[in-house]
Amino acid sequence: NGDNFVVGRTLGAASLGLYNRAYMLMNVPYTYAASAMTAVLFPAFAQIQDERARLQRGYLLLTRLAGIVAAPTLGTLAIGAPHVVPALFGPQWTGAVVPLQILCLAGYFRALYHIGGVVAQSVGRVYADLWRQFIYAFLVIAGTLVGSRYGLAGVAVAVDVAILYMFAATSQLALGATGLSWRSYFRA
Repeated sequence: NGDNFVVGRTLGAASLGLYNRAYMLMNVPYTYAASAMTAVLFPAFAQIQDERARLQRGYLLLTRLAGIVAAPTLGTLAIGAPHVVPALFGPQWTGAVVPLQILCLAGYFRALYHIGGVVAQSVGRVYADLWRQFIYAFLVIAGTLVGSRYGLAGVAVAVDVAILYMFAATSQLALGATGLSWRSYFRA
């Protein structure tokens, strides 16, 4: 929530409302698909943590499922944002369109990086994941401070950069925990 704090303090309440709506819409695939899958699969991954082949198959399957939901949802949302935002919230919210479109670019990776975190935690790499979370939080806050100089579009770009970092860092952690290669992961 550091981005919300920075936006509210630097750009004001109206901008915070616009940013909040944009982020909320970008977050839809994670909220409804990835979070449900990860909540159910954490105990399953923990039970098979010593069975590397099953853990690999489960991680890749979950990645595919999240991608199947997130990619078309976020692509459609980014393209349709000029129509979706006013239809859902009214014409006074059109200032959320550009930040939403920018956030949708990294939203796909946001849906995926949580899966890597679940895998890492289920095999006991909690502290390694925690360090990545601290760096991510720092990047969100520092990036938002810099990005706020360029308005909500700058904030959205900064948050995208932080999300891409978290995707790469968490994926690397999960791949190390499962013994998978980047090639097999990208194929999934």
